[in-house]
Amino acid sequence: MTRPVLTEAPPHPAAATPPPWLSTRTLLLREFVPADRHDLVRMHQEPRLRALLIDDEPLHRHDVAAEFLHRLQPLYRRREGLGIWRAERLAPLLDAQALADPQLHELLSPEAIAELAAPRPRFAGWFNLMPMPEPHGAGPGAVELGARLLPEAWGTGLALEGGEALLRHAFGTLALPRVWAVCHPQHQAVRYCVLSLGFADRGVQPYGEVPARHFVIEREAWQRHHTLPRRARVRAALAALHATGD
Repeated sequence: MTRPVLTEAPPHPAAATPPPWLSTRTLLLREFVPADRHDLVRMHQEPRLRALLIDDEPLHRHDVAAEFLHRLQPLYRRREGLGIWRAERLAPLLDAQALADPQLHELLSPEAIAELAAPRPRFAGWFNLMPMPEPHGAGPGAVELGARLLPEAWGTGLALEGGEALLRHAFGTLALPRVWAVCHPQHQAVRYCVLSLGFADRGVQPYGEVPARHFVIEREAWQRHHTLPRRARVRAALAALHATGD
């Protein structure tokens, strides 16, 4: 959903695999480290993910991904609370249908079945809260929410779960007055997701050097919206989509 704004700064020593700094029922977020390069490349080699991105940074190349991760490290210390975070989805190795297969229970012990049913973290993509790149019409200090998820995480509710968690962080911990989101003008799935999160559609505007659809949510609107049942939020998003008709 977003092109990161990264600048050089002295690196900060970090553990090889940092612990998660944010977790939900099915999601873990932690800082990216250089060892994540292969997962980052694999994600951007997925043509379905790249089809509607609004930047052209070739992160499917190992050299570009390595440089991206190198430049990303200082941001976590320079702007505490902002960043691009590795997302891991907690899910069992086998889905419920496979785990219920009688043949599986004939072949494996109850202990082995329990191991296959235990949720474990699997790389799913990234979430971010980042400063918006210039030029934009969002005003000084604008921060945007974004995500890139592998296709196997689409339709699982992970985008909504991560978006809700990061909005709580943005408005609670960071006390931001508003948060923006942007996407490709034709990316209906992202549009539906951010409307479900309570964002208002601000139409297509310049984003860096390309056009993108902009959305914004004010802190007061979030305080009202996030208390609604999820079904009511979904209905509101569908109504907003139908109202614009494009």
